[in-house]
Amino acid sequence: MSERKSKFFGLVVFLVLIIGFSYLMITGSKASHKEIYTQIEISENTLLPANEYLRYAGLNNSKKYSDLTLLDVKNKIEKHPYLRKAEVEFDGINTILVEVQEKEIKAVLLQKNELKLITSDSETLPLFPPTAIKDLPVISNLSTN
Repeated sequence: MSERKSKFFGLVVFLVLIIGFSYLMITGSKASHKEIYTQIEISENTLLPANEYLRYAGLNNSKKYSDLTLLDVKNKIEKHPYLRKAEVEFDGINTILVEVQEKEIKAVLLQKNELKLITSDSETLPLFPPTAIKDLPVISNLSTN
């Protein structure tokens, strides 16, 4: 009789566990945890202030942050011509942290009354107004043969 009770007890425990796991799988999948972002902080920027990178990416309105994902922020920030790449992470509270790696600017090019930047890869970039260019050499009267 005791062997029969232990088999019955084992079967009851097994059924309770199966029903419990099934319930958790069904109700747990309906829960959606969404992070709430209230600000974006940019670090490692030297050419432009952080708010200029955010303005260029269209991320200067904090009311639109609730619809963003980290991948969206990364893609929008990396579209800026001064940036090589951006690392994006969530701080766990309410802030998106963005660490940018800017392209290395070697000189300023004055061509047809227009200022442009030259990178270490010989890429020509447009000059955005608040860019810090005070210590860069200026190349002017450039002509190609």
